[in-house]
Amino acid sequence: MSKDSREPRVLLGDFTRVEFRALVESKRTHIGIVPVAATEQHLHHLEMSTDCTEVEFVTRKAAQEVAPLAVVTPTISVGVSEHHMKHAGSLTSRWEIFTEYVFDHVESLARGGLRKIVILNGHGGNNRPLASVMDRFRERLPQADLRFFSYWDLLPDEAPLAILDSRSAPGHAQEFETSALKYIAPRKVRAELVEHPEARKATRKKGKALMDLVVGALANHLRAL
Repeated sequence: MSKDSREPRVLLGDFTRVEFRALVESKRTHIGIVPVAATEQHLHHLEMSTDCTEVEFVTRKAAQEVAPLAVVTPTISVGVSEHHMKHAGSLTSRWEIFTEYVFDHVESLARGGLRKIVILNGHGGNNRPLASVMDRFRERLPQADLRFFSYWDLLPDEAPLAILDSRSAPGHAQEFETSALKYIAPRKVRAELVEHPEARKATRKKGKALMDLVVGALANHLRAL
């Protein structure tokens, strides 16, 4: 992601240890966001980094809206994608390896002084593995207020019905994701290779409407924390 000096810094890696400690000790920053995604096939026309691109956009933009309230860790870019492994280039992790790796990120933030932590998911295959361990995470980190959900859960129920011809989200490299990428990273869309009939209905305008709704909802959730 390109940096703009006019935008608030929200990525954890962009702070020095002195700057980060000062933010935490002043209690101006007390929320950590851990984006989790995948590197996997997205049909012929979207890059394999699609899930990462989407969740990184959502977390960065929302954190900037509420800056300096929250910081965003580096994205966990390989998730549970066994169902895509027949397509060369897809990467996958075992459930137990993936969930423990996520826990290590969460625990690191808690040890660094953050007491409210959001795991924001951008890949459907990660839902069951993470949902199955959240109670255990909370038992291991009783000092932390830990939340987990997927970014599309933040969409109002009526949004896909009103905005998308297919009337559903998120799908996989179909109208929703293709529209999202046309808005946030058009260079990642190979328009000439689109074959899926729903993906052909994707537009930048639809992507902007949906992703802006998600960013606004996440920002509101962070403020409420």
